[in-house]
Order: sequence, then structure tokens, then C-alpha cells
Amino acid sequence: AVPVPTTSTPDPDVDLVVVGCGPVGLMAAIRAAQQGLSVVAIDRLTEVYPLPRAIGMDDEIQRLFATAGMLDGLRSCSTPMPGAEFQDRDGRRVVGYDLTPGLVGPNGHPPVVAFDQPSLERLMQTQALAVGVVLRLGVEVVGLTGTTVQTNKGDITGRWILGADGASSVVRKLLDIALEDQGFDESWVVTDTTLLDPQLPLPRNCIQHCDPARVITFVPGHGTRRRWEFQLLPGETDDEMSTRERITELLAPWGTAAELQIDRVAVYRFHATVAERFRVGDVFIAGDAAHQMPPFNGQGMCAGMRDADNLAWKLAAVA
Repeated sequence: AVPVPTTSTPDPDVDLVVVGCGPVGLMAAIRAAQQGLSVVAIDRLTEVYPLPRAIGMDDEIQRLFATAGMLDGLRSCSTPMPGAEFQDRDGRRVVGYDLTPGLVGPNGHPPVVAFDQPSLERLMQTQALAVGVVLRLGVEVVGLTGTTVQTNKGDITGRWILGADGASSVVRKLLDIALEDQGFDESWVVTDTTLLDPQLPLPRNCIQHCDPARVITFVPGHGTRRRWEFQLLPGETDDEMSTRERITELLAPWGTAAELQIDRVAVYRFHATVAERFRVGDVFIAGDAAHQMPPFNGQGMCAGMRDADNLAWKLAAVA
């Protein structure tokens, strides 16, 4: 790990360098720029990842999108969720809630919406450029000295650095920040589908099937997107469970290949971790780089968005 001093480089190129252009990094860049900071945001990818990952957003984060001038765009790529429930093995509700259509909460927005992440990221990239953020894509971090980020395409020096580069954060590793394990580790296979038959009788609500034989999560996404998450059982391997044949078998109770198009299959190790610290001198980490949680309450990205806005206004106040 590269030792990082606690003082900024004397003559930075910009106020803030954001490493990672996912939703958290982009929100930090947008909010910092809107409050007067000069911002460069970099990412190793050259285009938006085309498949959904995050899927749910609460009313507080919708309010943040409104504050950041992106509410109309958000509405175009999101759908209010009508409710959620836990069911027993026979599909009977144990506990849950149903929301009245059009309901808004104290923040002025629906309690939770499902959204399409690729569309959301394109919206955020457009807004970032509109507010003056310099986006540099295809740029990979190879080192960090003070607040100078060394990349495969040259060095960038900031007054501050923010690592919002995900669970495998390069910035966190260069800072030699350890993750503290909160004691939750489970493997699940996640599959995103497109609904081909609009008449297919799927639940309207988000469902947690509490079947001792296999716990299953169902999430109705934006538009025709539908997601299932299947807990892996002892003895099942990642390779076995991520085949299209196995996913087709698991989806059989809900629909056939003619009714559900499989778009994405990924085995995840759900974690609960938190970094031992979020800051070393003038270098910060946020989002999954700083904390990771199981996805069951849909708060992973939301928590990162709170990091982003919280840090942006504080850096602007210091500046």
C-alpha cells in the first residue's frame, strides 16, 4: 500500500477527483459541482454497464435526485413499487404492506421506486456534463500519492480525492484500509429477466419467499424487468447454479422461456462489511468501497448516495 500523507498537494488541478462513475460517484461529482467545486470524475469503463444491478430507491434518494435537477429523468426510468411482503412456503402472507397508488411520503415522493440502472447512469452522466464535471472514461487507477491519482493515462491531482469505486475499491486498497466483517455471508444467484408475456400472472409486490427448502426473493422492476434471487444450498456450486439450464429450472414455477427472457445471471456472495475508516487525510471512500450490505432492504446504493451528498456539501463548505 502507498502511504498517504495527511496534507493535500499544494497546487491541485481540481478541487475534487472522483474515482468511479457508478451512481454514487456520479452523484458526488454532480452535487460537488453544483456547489461550486471543480470536479474530474474517472472510471475504468468506457461506457455504461448495459445490465441492471441496483434496482430500488427510497423517497429520500428520490428527493436528492430532485435537488440535483434530475427528477424528470428519474421518473422516466422508474416505477413506484406497490408493496412488499414475506410469504410462507405455501405463498401465504406472513407480514407485509400495500401502498395506495399515488401515495407520497414526507419527502414528497413515493416510498420506494424500482429503476433501470443503465438508464439512470446515462441520465447522471448527462447531468454531470451539464453542471461542468469533466468525465474521463477508460481511465484506470494504478497508484496514489498524497492527493495525486496515478492512472494509465497520466496523473491527476485534486485538493480532495473520493474513491467511489465499488466493493473491490482500488482506492481503499491503496489506502490500506481494512474491512470489518459484520458476520453475514451467503451465496445467492441473481437473475434479471424481461417479461415477454404481459399476461403472465406474477406478483405486483416485492416478495420474500420464506421457504425452508430455499429462500427466494422476487422484485418487480421498472417496466418489463423482473428479478429473482435464489439462495444457494449447501453443496451447490457457483458454476452449477449460474447456468441457463439451472436458472430455467428455478424459474419454472413462475414462467417458461417463452414468457421470461433471461438477461443476466450472476452468483453473489452477499456481505455485511464496513471499512475501519472512511478517510485518510484528504482522501475519502464512499458507497460500496466503504460499506456493503445484503440487498434485502434495497439500501446499498441509497446508503452510498447519502455518503455522496453528505461529503459534497461539507467539502464545498470547507472550500
